[in-house]
Amino acid sequence: MRFVLRPLFDPQLESRALLGGERRLVRSRGRHADIVSYLRTHGASFFTAIHEGTGHGYPNDTVEVLWDLVWKGLITN
Repeated sequence: MRFVLRPLFDPQLESRALLGGERRLVRSRGRHADIVSYLRTHGASFFTAIHEGTGHGYPNDTVEVLWDLVWKGLITN
């Protein structure tokens, strides 16, 4: 499965995502920001490339962040 930033993604809103009912900056720090940055730079990518390109860690953590970004509408698979 590969993931890609949504084509209708508004660059002005890219840093905002709904997290637990609050608006917070996605690009401020952390895995969410790393993955969004990686996809912006590399385009559509498979899981292994995203996981390795964003600092490894536990694979399940990467999976959780990817699906969180999908549910927020920031990326698609």
